[in-house]
Amino acid sequence: MSKKNVETEKLFLTLNETCKMLRLSRPTLVKLIKQGKIKAFKPSIRVWRIPVEEVKSILISTSIKVCLYIIVKETVDCV
Repeated sequence: MSKKNVETEKLFLTLNETCKMLRLSRPTLVKLIKQGKIKAFKPSIRVWRIPVEEVKSILISTSIKVCLYIIVKETVDCV
């Protein structure tokens, strides 16, 4: 990986960026972080940072659950 790619590749997201990606409100996201359901860290008193990989894994697991729900719902509706 070149130096340019390392500099442009984001490793952490802000609360606002994460809220938009996960379609959550800011208070809900902070609550999930404090409950330990979403990994994050505080580099300063008022700032949170969420690893991009954490958000990716949440999006993947959520989309799998939605797909499974759709499959099960279609199967039940057909019976």
